[in-house]
Amino acid sequence: MTQFERTYLMHRPSKIAISYEDGSNRKSGVYDLTDAFNKHHEEIAMQLQYRELDRLAMELEREIQAVKALRMEMEKYKVDFSLTVEDEATKKIQEVISGIDKMFK
Repeated sequence: MTQFERTYLMHRPSKIAISYEDGSNRKSGVYDLTDAFNKHHEEIAMQLQYRELDRLAMELEREIQAVKALRMEMEKYKVDFSLTVEDEATKKIQEVISGIDKMFK
């Protein structure tokens, strides 16, 4: 059982069963179970929806962790790339300065 489903079940109103031992307070007649059946069917559907919500929340958490890991790798790549670019730029600047020095000598 997961968080959303547990919360749903905890906040669902509890049911109390009443039984009569002497039988004098019982009403005679035909009991229609369709409403009770439909209500229980709706409760089960709601519980399944909460389970699906929990599954999606856990899947989202996994995706968030994967994105965080990817972001960390991208930051590392960005640092490495900027260092490489700086090194390349320094080499080009040194070549230009060397060329200018050669021109004046």
